[in-house]
Amino acid sequence: MTSFKNRIGLFRPGTAVPDHGASSAEAVSLVESLYAHEPRAARAAGRLYARSGIKRRHSVVLQRDALGRLQQKLIDRKNGTLQMPGTGERMRFFQAHASSLAAQACRSALKNAGCSGSQITHLITVSCTGFYAPGVDVELIDTLGLPATTRRIQVGFMGCHGMLNALRAARAIAGAQPEARVLVCAVELCSLHFSGKSDPMCMVADSLFADGAAAVVVAAIDAAPYVLAAEGSYLFPDSRGMMSWTIGDEGFVMSLSPQLPGMLMRNLAPVIHAWLGESGVQRSQVTHWLVHPGGPRILCAAAAALELPESALQHSRQILSDYGNMSSPTLLFILHALGEVEAGSLLALVGFGPGITCEMLLLKAV
Repeated sequence: MTSFKNRIGLFRPGTAVPDHGASSAEAVSLVESLYAHEPRAARAAGRLYARSGIKRRHSVVLQRDALGRLQQKLIDRKNGTLQMPGTGERMRFFQAHASSLAAQACRSALKNAGCSGSQITHLITVSCTGFYAPGVDVELIDTLGLPATTRRIQVGFMGCHGMLNALRAARAIAGAQPEARVLVCAVELCSLHFSGKSDPMCMVADSLFADGAAAVVVAAIDAAPYVLAAEGSYLFPDSRGMMSWTIGDEGFVMSLSPQLPGMLMRNLAPVIHAWLGESGVQRSQVTHWLVHPGGPRILCAAAAALELPESALQHSRQILSDYGNMSSPTLLFILHALGEVEAGSLLALVGFGPGITCEMLLLKAV
């Protein structure tokens, strides 16, 4: 594990969500109205949203009228059918909303690190739900007052585990340049890519995702509450068809196979065991498990595979309930919710994405 004489620290994260959110009942009602032209699909979508484990989710496409009624701003209805926006229109929404949400999370992260924008040397941005250039990274440099010399990296289209890849890069930068102050920010506007399709795999994906941003500072500073102790990655063989994320004419289209939880249940344990073993750590020594809540079945599969009690993933379940699956920012939301932990505690962060890939990060509380 990382030597405390040359440790790379991670500060407490900052998080942000859009102003407007929908309760579970409101989300069910809204999706059923969108599928009103297909009663069968409307019933199926309503059941999926109700069973998602999400009690509230936030979205940049939501607004409330003067009477407090929830409305959405992206999809039109004409002659009883949905008029789905093209990818260009969805990207215009992303450009209009992503940077301000990202900046909100970054300001909180900088405050938590006791760091000013002028001290940042590197900026790593993460997103799989929108792209434009000059992009969120350039807007953050202007908005936060980062130096014009700030070095930038964009982690794109990696899905829910994108933050772990960004933290791996930040760890390498801080390890090579002790004076570096790396700001990592993930922003995802997943709701822009509502498919409106009646395909079951697309409907499952639609029912799980929401919008959010999270940021964190990484640096070789003793005052940081966590040490980035180890990281790892594993690509499960013969799993490419279980999750797809492609760019179509009507947004980015995700599909999730119902076989994914079963595959993880059968194969996750030896992957985690081997990774921890590289650092001389046993599974029983991990104090806190922060598993990305891809959905309720993913959390159940991970708990079963790792032989964890139900309480072990309570923070993952709570974030899923309170915010939904926000893709790459979600693991930092879970870390934020965990709060202060006892010095010496080991925290295992685990996320899954297209591949199927498992990304892993081990933190040690100090």
